[in-house]
Amino acid sequence: MRGLLLVREVLHARLVFVGGDCLLCDSDSETIAHVLCDCPVAVQVWGGVAVLTGRSLCVFADEVLGSRDRTKILEMAARFWTMWKVYALISAWQMSRETASGLTPAALRPATAWIPSPVNVLKCNVDASLLDAGVGYGAVLPDHNGFFVAAVGGRLQCSRDAYVAETMAVKEALTWLKSLNSRNQWRLVARDIGDVMVRHVSRTANHVAHVLARAAVSLSVLGGWESVPPSCISGLL
Repeated sequence: MRGLLLVREVLHARLVFVGGDCLLCDSDSETIAHVLCDCPVAVQVWGGVAVLTGRSLCVFADEVLGSRDRTKILEMAARFWTMWKVYALISAWQMSRETASGLTPAALRPATAWIPSPVNVLKCNVDASLLDAGVGYGAVLPDHNGFFVAAVGGRLQCSRDAYVAETMAVKEALTWLKSLNSRNQWRLVARDIGDVMVRHVSRTANHVAHVLARAAVSLSVLGGWESVPPSCISGLL
């Protein structure tokens, strides 16, 4: 109820941005209300009944508690606990898969300094910049040793909203990654992008992409670079 269930809604509120759908179904909504009541798995736990019927989770819980019906209150608590346990177990299972593939649990926390990616993992730093002159984005791709591989910068045609701009920047970066063709290993990885993890990092950990995004707004830097970085970020690498 108070953010103890780390669904994507809660993570986003804590500035940790991850992609994907609900862990339990194909819904693109992963809120606490969805996991505890609206998810098809939860509906089965509630006996096949949609219990919220347009109400918020807090209103529903308050109504049950206000009824003073001991049986209803215990049933609600048991079903909430069951869904919390199911979600926690699946989250732990997913975490174990990510750890086995080289993405440690620490990788889910916001980074404050740039961290190299594991071998065979493609890591691209992306940022958007909102200035008076417009909205720009920058994406920088290093290898697992931290050496420059490629970068792209450009202007975005979108509203001046930070979340919209950053979402569009990630979209442009993924499109660009799929188009890379200078190095075979990067082309093969980018062409078949399947598992994508989007994480929020602090400005200090994303400084190079931020500088490139600002330069793209001013049109002093625009386009793509491979092997040799643009002058605006060459001194930062």
